[in-house]
Amino acid sequence: MFRTYLPVPTVWRATVHVAVLRIYSHIISIIRYLPTFYESCRVHRLIIFESLCRRAYPNFASLFHILFICLFTRLVPS
Repeated sequence: MFRTYLPVPTVWRATVHVAVLRIYSHIISIIRYLPTFYESCRVHRLIIFESLCRRAYPNFASLFHILFICLFTRLVPS
């Protein structure tokens, strides 16, 4: 059995290489952005939790606000 391989033009190979490099650069940028995204999600969840606690227990609203500020300053680097 003889296999015949179609010759791949150089332009196609260059196009594939460029596409692979673009995909690789997108993956790298997403990996670099993930920690920032994770921290922002933690902060947003903390804000929602604090507002729910303040609505559920209005007598302790100032206490929840102080706790929120303490947690927020620990999450977000200065």
